[in-house]
Amino acid sequence: MRAVVSGRRDRLSGTWRACRTRYFFVDEECDDGNAVDGDGCESDCRRTPCVGGTVLDQASLKRGPRGSLKLTGHLLFPPSVPAGFDPSMTGIQVMLEDLGAPASAFEVSARNGTPIPGGPGCGPADGWTVSKNGAVQSYSNQSGALDALCVVGSAYELRSVHLQDRRATRGDIVFSLKAGNGGAASFGMNGVPNGLRVTVVLGSTAGDGLAGACATRVFDPSECEIRLSRYVPSDLTRVRCR
Repeated sequence: MRAVVSGRRDRLSGTWRACRTRYFFVDEECDDGNAVDGDGCESDCRRTPCVGGTVLDQASLKRGPRGSLKLTGHLLFPPSVPAGFDPSMTGIQVMLEDLGAPASAFEVSARNGTPIPGGPGCGPADGWTVSKNGAVQSYSNQSGALDALCVVGSAYELRSVHLQDRRATRGDIVFSLKAGNGGAASFGMNGVPNGLRVTVVLGSTAGDGLAGACATRVFDPSECEIRLSRYVPSDLTRVRCR
């Protein structure tokens, strides 16, 4: 009998079955048969969102009451890397993963069909604003829709993304994201014993992350402060990592 080294719930039968077996199941994005992260196929059988990217420096994460979310950090890139910085045209992806859970706590990416696109959005108030020199670009979402069909709720309460290109002077791109109540999933009573990973991809396709136009930061559990809710005992209303 094959040993179960990792589990995922089968969408058809509802039962747990093995991941990392080299056998491809319908709800797996990939399966290379090993537990190595960052090699193109993650240990949870999802595609690696960022390969050969950079560090998300000075990263900060705040999950507030009722699931609001704020992420900030600096993508460390030298001038002109990646080439053609223009999120208003190419889009962006952001993922917050609980490394001990089978699903992301927050994700707007090509993996789940909801990358933040370049160009106009689903609603008249959605989309990008760009400074005259193109260095500062901001995205706003007020419709609550993000996927290709503009289904309300598909934006996961995303409110805004802000990027400032300072590669020529300070060697970084300043990043921030805000999501409203319900944007970030609860981490439950057990907290985040395996840590959290934040990934930012400059571009709206899987190929952008595989090409290294991305940054990651893994928060160790010791870097996160957790406070239980007074009113909803099963929910961790406040999580701060830095």
